[in-house]
Amino acid sequence: MNYLGPLCAGMHPAMEGLNLKHFRASCYLVEVSDEAGVNGPIMEGDQLVVDEARPVRHADLVVAELTASSGFSVPAGSAVPNG
Repeated sequence: MNYLGPLCAGMHPAMEGLNLKHFRASCYLVEVSDEAGVNGPIMEGDQLVVDEARPVRHADLVVAELTASSGFSVPAGSAVPNG
């Protein structure tokens, strides 16, 4: 994912025509990159609005930063279930 910026800071071209009043101050915009590991209807280049204050619920798409120090790993050849 590529961080594009907070929605409250101003208009990103991807948001043209949308009313920013419909989004909370906790929302920001990301662009899906080729290394995002997302399968299905979301493709590289898509822009997503992320609300970091919204509680995660079943079947939600979650944006997370995983690093070697986070302690999370997926063994090679493993699949992460999508629902």
